[in-house]
Amino acid sequence: MAKDPIKKLNNLVHAESFLQVNFIKGYKYIDRAGEVVNLFYDEKNLPPKFQMDRNFLVIQKQQKLNEEYRLSVGDFWMHSVSPTGLDAVATNYENLVEKVLNVIDVTKINRLGWRNYFVYECDKSTMDGTHFSKLLNNSDFELSEVVFSKALSSFTFNFRISRVVKEKTPDTQGLLFDVDCFKKYDQETDVSKIKSDLKKMRETMQAEGFLAVVNFLINK
Repeated sequence: MAKDPIKKLNNLVHAESFLQVNFIKGYKYIDRAGEVVNLFYDEKNLPPKFQMDRNFLVIQKQQKLNEEYRLSVGDFWMHSVSPTGLDAVATNYENLVEKVLNVIDVTKINRLGWRNYFVYECDKSTMDGTHFSKLLNNSDFELSEVVFSKALSSFTFNFRISRVVKEKTPDTQGLLFDVDCFKKYDQETDVSKIKSDLKKMRETMQAEGFLAVVNFLINK
């Protein structure tokens, strides 16, 4: 399928990114929702869009509608559509997560997760299913999706690879790499650990090990 190997993660289309930290005893977000919303005013002092119910506080900055933030009693989550890269996603999250958790008096976390959708695009004529055939000994069957897990560094990675078709241009097809990376802490750990572990996650996804999986599947 591909003559030359993918050498950098940014050679793939970064479709979506999700970041989430989990914690306990976060009920103060209900009383301090206004303080949290104030953190999301943009550089022009435009107020964010937000909605709140008994389950979540959902926030969007006026100038960044491709990003959505959600706060509950047990997690702080960010969703970014068509981000400019892992570095930008991590930086945006890091700039807010400690401030948000400080407002609601959360100092310990028990899980950190980062999920990304990467797409390898190609012409329809090259998507004949043989990219998965090397994983299946029986030629009577055809794989349309591959799922596996792997421990890399101190993190667990769940990979889900499937074929996709671009909605507006169906002749453009490709492989979707759904990469879910997370770490469950044996004991509650300090909020300051978020930044260093996000850096390690990012470095792991940008390393040769992950790219080797991509290249194995896109090359016939």
